[in-house]
Amino acid sequence: MEKVIVFDRYKNESLLAFYRQTGDVVAFIAEEGEAVAGKGGDPDGPRIGEVPVVSLQEAVNLSFDKAVILQASDFEEKKKALREAGVPEGKIVYGGAFFEMHATGQLLQAMLADAAERGYDTLVDLGCHLADEHVLVSGGVPVCERACVRIAGCLLEGAGGEPSAISRNLYEEVYEDLEAVPAQKRSQCAYLGAVYRYLPMNSAMELAVMLLDVFQSIYLRIPFPDTQDHRAWQLLKGIKQITLREWVGDGDTLVRIEKKTPDTKTAIYVAMHKECAFYRSDTYLPLWLSAPESNPYGFTLGAPEPEIDALNPRINECTGLYRIWRHDTSEVKGLAHYGRYLASEWSKVQVPMEREEILHFLQRYDILVPQERYVSFPVRVQIAEILDVRIAHRAYEVYERLIAERQPDDLESFRRVMDGHGFYICNVFITRKEIFDRYCGWLFSFLTDAAKELDYDERTDMNRRVAGYMAERMLTVWLMRQDLRIKEARLITDYGADQGVLRT
Repeated sequence: MEKVIVFDRYKNESLLAFYRQTGDVVAFIAEEGEAVAGKGGDPDGPRIGEVPVVSLQEAVNLSFDKAVILQASDFEEKKKALREAGVPEGKIVYGGAFFEMHATGQLLQAMLADAAERGYDTLVDLGCHLADEHVLVSGGVPVCERACVRIAGCLLEGAGGEPSAISRNLYEEVYEDLEAVPAQKRSQCAYLGAVYRYLPMNSAMELAVMLLDVFQSIYLRIPFPDTQDHRAWQLLKGIKQITLREWVGDGDTLVRIEKKTPDTKTAIYVAMHKECAFYRSDTYLPLWLSAPESNPYGFTLGAPEPEIDALNPRINECTGLYRIWRHDTSEVKGLAHYGRYLASEWSKVQVPMEREEILHFLQRYDILVPQERYVSFPVRVQIAEILDVRIAHRAYEVYERLIAERQPDDLESFRRVMDGHGFYICNVFITRKEIFDRYCGWLFSFLTDAAKELDYDERTDMNRRVAGYMAERMLTVWLMRQDLRIKEARLITDYGADQGVLRT
C-alpha cells in the first residue's frame, strides 16, 4: 500500500478513513497558521487519529509515495507550494485521480476474478481501455499482470484508443478490428471499459447490446450514480444485468451484461437404488432404479420395462440412462448419482452445477463431463484389479466382439481406451438432447446383449456388475471419434456428507 501525505483544508476521522481505503496516510499537512505536531510544534500536538498534522517542510522530509491534494479549487496553489518545498511533480496527484486509480484496480480485480469463475480463459479488451487503466494502477503491480485470464486487445474505432508501445505489452495480442479476433476468443467475454466517455450513453448501450451477438459476456463501466440519460438503461431490458462492484464517490460501477438464459428445459436425473439424502432442485430429479413398489419418491420416468429393469443388477445406472433416453424430452439432460455430481465453478461452497451455469457452459461446449481419471495400470487391467481376473477378461472379449460387429468404426477407439490410462468416470455427464440420445443409441446397440452374455448373478455383487463397469468406460470410447467440445468439471464424490449444504 502506498504511503501518502495529505494536503487538504479539511481534516477529520472520516477523511482519514476515506484515504485509508487506498493508501497509508503518514501525515496531514497543516494550513498556514494551523497548529502542528512534531519537530515544528508540540510533540503531543494535533493529530487525526494517530496521524500527526505537521508543517509542510516536515512533511516533505518524510518517506512517502504520493502527496495528495483533494480540493480542486486550490490544487494549483498547493501544488506550487509542494514543488517549492522540493516535492517532485511526479509525486503530486489530484485526489480524484488518486482514488480513481485505486477504484479502477478494485474494479479490474472484480472483473478478472469473475471472468475466471465463469470459466473464461481470455478477455478481449475492446478499444484497449485497459492500456490506459493499466497506467493508472502502475504505482503497484498492475492488476492485469496478476490476471488469472489472458487478455487480448482489439482496436474499436470511435470507442477507445490505440495502446502505446509500452501498453501493448499488457496484451498477448492486439487485433486491428473485431473481425480479426479468432472465433474461440469471440465466444468468451469482452471489456468495453468506460465507453460512455467516448460515445453518447444511448450509443454506448446500443454497442454493448450489439456485441452480445458476438461475446457471451460484456463488462462495462457506467457512471455512479447514473445521472446520464436514464432512458438508455431501458435498452438493457431483456438482458441479464449483474452489478459486480460499486465504488461510491467519483468512481464507476462495473456491470456484466449477458443475454437472458433461454427458457431451456433442463433435467438432470439423480440415480439411486435406496432412499437417501441427495441434492434436489428444479433441475435435479430423483431417478429410482430399484423395485418400483419400494420407490419412496412417487416419481417414475416411463412405464416399467421388464427386460431393461431386469438388467439393473448387472448394468448399474445404465438402466437410468436408458430411461432418460427413451422417456425424457428435455432440451438438456444428464445423469448424476445421489453422491456424485458435476461441481459448480461459480459457488464458493461444494454444490452441483445449477441450470444457469449448465446452460452458460453449453453455449461454449457440447458436453460436460468429470475431470478425466488417470489410473496407474491400463484401464483393462484396472478393472481386473477390482474384479475376478477371468471375469474381467471375459467382459473385455465380449465387448470387443460386439463393438466389432455393431460399431466397427469405434473398435480402434475401444482398444485405445482400454489399453490407456485415463477415462471419464461414473457415467456422470450433461449435454443437449441430440447428443445424449446419440450416445445412448450407440451404447445400447450392444450393452444389453453384453449384459445378457455376462450373466454372473451367482457371483459376488462386484463381479455381477462387470457389464456395468465396462459400460462406464464406454463414454470415453464414444467421445474419441466425436467432434465435440468437451468441458471437464470437478466431480463431487461425497455429496451428502456435508449437511451444511445438503438439500433433501
